[in-house]
Amino acid sequence: GAPVARRIREDTAASAALLRAQTGIGPTLATLLAGRDDAAIAYRDAIARSVSGAGVHHHAVELPADVSPS
Repeated sequence: GAPVARRIREDTAASAALLRAQTGIGPTLATLLAGRDDAAIAYRDAIARSVSGAGVHHHAVELPADVSPS
């Protein structure tokens, strides 16, 4: 559990740092929410905290609940 997760975060952070050093650009993870569901917001926030600890930028996109798929 926790030791494996720690190792994954460490490996990801090292890869992110290498990418940033080689290209000047770091990795980004985007999340997309349609509407304001509290559980989805909590999950998105947990993702943001997790990737931040691994050296990955998080970009949150929020759309209104009535957004059209087209």
